[in-house]
Amino acid sequence: MVLKTLIIDNYDSYTFNLLQLFDCPEDVVVIRNDQFSWDQFVKDVLPYFDNVIISPGPGRPERSSDFGICTKLLQAQLDPSQSDYHRPIFGICLGHQGIGYILGGEITYAPRIMHGRMSQIHINYSDHDILAHCQSPFWAVRYHSLVVDKDTLPDDLILTGYCFENEADTEALQNAPYIADQPSSTTKHHHFLSHVNDQRTDQVTVMAFRHKRLPLWGVQFHPESVSTEHGHQMMRNFQNETKLWMQKTAVQSASIILFSCTTQDGDTKNNRKISCACQDGALLG
Repeated sequence: MVLKTLIIDNYDSYTFNLLQLFDCPEDVVVIRNDQFSWDQFVKDVLPYFDNVIISPGPGRPERSSDFGICTKLLQAQLDPSQSDYHRPIFGICLGHQGIGYILGGEITYAPRIMHGRMSQIHINYSDHDILAHCQSPFWAVRYHSLVVDKDTLPDDLILTGYCFENEADTEALQNAPYIADQPSSTTKHHHFLSHVNDQRTDQVTVMAFRHKRLPLWGVQFHPESVSTEHGHQMMRNFQNETKLWMQKTAVQSASIILFSCTTQDGDTKNNRKISCACQDGALLG
């Protein structure tokens, strides 16, 4: 089954790096969070996609100017009368905070501003989760100054990943061997640090969660970073969970809808509609 994935870009410089995590990036389309009105979005865009990623971005999820159509999309997931708009959603950084906020959690300042620093993420393993088959702990890159407050985490969200606020990354970097980039070398090096003993602290920060019943997942860190471990596995997990949800709900694949819309000249209504709207080159698939 070919899945069509929509990424809603919250004006973040790392959004397009997410494409590196897909086995078939040609099946991914990126739009901006204010590129369409809500009515246009649900009529001409959303029907042609199987799942949605809400990207990182600056600002706060409480502000419509920062979060755009993502607010209404997440609200629709909680409304049974809007089942046509229901999709599996993977929120990253700002997208993660948006899920927490829409479900009733509070967004607060992080214990530390983490811009380009790393933490070891500890996993509370759970069924049907984005972090399935990832080792615990794993290194992840963080770029944020806000978090979903752990004490107000909504009952419908299961905490699946967390970190301690310590200097583990500094310790690991101080002891890491230098590896020169050698494109011609037959040995493939990665950017991952060796794991260190995590100093437990009283401060535990929410790094990942999933909804108890709905296909909603969020991670505070950046899986697309070259220094985050298991990013590809997380994206594969999201795609696999999408397929399971589609089987469970008997939802028709967007690729079938696309095929049924094909005209005699080989073009598709979907491509024409989205191409006309994405005049600035945001269309990738």
